[in-house]
Amino acid sequence: ASDTTGKTQDGSGGRWRDARKNSILTTLQPMELPDGDIPMTTTTNNHHNVLDTSAGLTAVIGQKNGGTLYTFGINHQGQCGVGKSSNNVWTPQCVMGLSTQVPEDEKDFATMEQEYPIVSVALGLQHGVALDSEGHVYAWGKAERGQLGQGTQDSAQRSDYAIRIRDYRLPSIDGRRRIMKDPTVTRIASGMNHSAVLTSENQVFVWGKNIAPPPSNLQQEEDNANKVAIDS
Repeated sequence: ASDTTGKTQDGSGGRWRDARKNSILTTLQPMELPDGDIPMTTTTNNHHNVLDTSAGLTAVIGQKNGGTLYTFGINHQGQCGVGKSSNNVWTPQCVMGLSTQVPEDEKDFATMEQEYPIVSVALGLQHGVALDSEGHVYAWGKAERGQLGQGTQDSAQRSDYAIRIRDYRLPSIDGRRRIMKDPTVTRIASGMNHSAVLTSENQVFVWGKNIAPPPSNLQQEEDNANKVAIDS
């Protein structure tokens, strides 16, 4: 919210004045978050990336409940993660499925509310990734290129709600696949069709579109067909 001088409740009046001065648009209006929530700052409660935009999509972390994630914008691939797809989400809505709980019916994920505070968000072209305060990572949106880290590459697949990423693949030894379960993640990042995380043990995992295939090995064909989170 803002007053007539352009000063916002979080003290960002100067930023709004600069945005209006340098914008090619004739007018700029602050976007209101639900229930009077206001955006989080990166200096609050160890939050990292609290605002991100990509290809007509915006995500912002609000201060409610220590970090509530909202999205708005283009949503034809479920990239807003609000529980259903549509051409657009016109006003900020909460991302659904940000929970470690597993409902009996998979459809209930679309209505599951956020469990822990979100501390960071990163957007790709048509997918998003979020990190909560407990080190859990979630992804939503288009999955054609393995963007969601679930081991799928179905061109018709997407998720309209957030899905927790649980399995992280370690380098194979003697052709044997190794999986790390639920590591504590400290940082996240996304590119156009891929994402990456850093764990508390200083390991980096990446998943999604892989233009340059890995060196030939016994697992190459299988690895290319199962695009899950892989240690770099």
